[in-house]
Amino acid sequence: MSYVEVVITLIPLLLLVVFKGWQRIVGRQTTQRNAFPDKRREFKSQKFESYPQQPFNQSGRYHMTMGLRKLDLGCWLTIDKTYLTHQKVRTDLLANMKPQVLQCLPGSEDACTEVLDIVVDYLTTKYPAMYRIVEGNKMTRNINNIETGEVFNLNHPFDGMNPLEIAARLVCEDLNVLKKIQEDGNHHLVASATLFPVGWSVEDRIGWRLSQLHGTVPSWQAKLEPSVERFFSRITVQQPMERSTFFVQVTHQGQTLSDILCQLEASGNAEPSTIKANDILVRRERQTFKRLPRSDTVLFTVKTTVTPLVDLAKKELIGLSKEIASWPADVAMYKGRHVWGSCVMRFCGDRLASEADGESNM
Repeated sequence: MSYVEVVITLIPLLLLVVFKGWQRIVGRQTTQRNAFPDKRREFKSQKFESYPQQPFNQSGRYHMTMGLRKLDLGCWLTIDKTYLTHQKVRTDLLANMKPQVLQCLPGSEDACTEVLDIVVDYLTTKYPAMYRIVEGNKMTRNINNIETGEVFNLNHPFDGMNPLEIAARLVCEDLNVLKKIQEDGNHHLVASATLFPVGWSVEDRIGWRLSQLHGTVPSWQAKLEPSVERFFSRITVQQPMERSTFFVQVTHQGQTLSDILCQLEASGNAEPSTIKANDILVRRERQTFKRLPRSDTVLFTVKTTVTPLVDLAKKELIGLSKEIASWPADVAMYKGRHVWGSCVMRFCGDRLASEADGESNM
């Protein structure tokens, strides 16, 4: 066979090798693109689970403390699958009930602007696929909320909107600014976007000092007031803190999500015999405390999560029943145990017994 004949014979084989090699290269590139999708297109808040809740106290002993721990800075402001539904409620509240949920005293403007600055910086850093800065002319610097489609001007005068309101429309945390007033040496609530309160209105409490804000809490003045005021004075920029608390909430037929989350007045006492397990929610608050360096104020945030009693896992039911059983009489009365306690304890006992029987029969 001549040299030319050999070359002609090998050409199809060479072409096949080249084609197969090209397929492997393209396939590898395609796999890499699929393995690392464009998060700016793929981001969906519904995919995010809630921040892990602090466990209930299972010791059976009640201690009146703040229960402080160092803030998990990586999860200061959180996005989860409730974001869109909760933001819809917040938007409606700000449109229809703004004085009851948003108040800023004269002189708090710089602190409110600082709140917006740090909130925007945090969100655009942690969630760049959801919050994007768009630079315009000298008067316009916008933040785009990809999930809601809202756009807010970040430059003064903020298109006439209070900067604290803009921050409250970006996150689901309630935002409170407390400032130490030299005249009395106490921290006062000087600005607040509290859209999900429990039994109070910011319209009524704006300007109050810490002791007034917690005046109805049993044993507050005797056991916690001095230490809490000292804590607020000692919060540093470098060491923010957090704590958790919870309430048991009884829902009523016909209530909307807005009615459940925004309770401007204390809920009336339902007849205990009429309450069913399906009517009960466990309402948890994750509270954080940060010192704002420019204004030297304290930013106090509250993230509210509600979970139906019937959806709690076995471990949580055990902890819940032990903790509410440990409350002294005055705390139990303040938290409403006389209304919902028998229903909750009965449900916990029945559910745990049922699961124990199921496990023994396996």
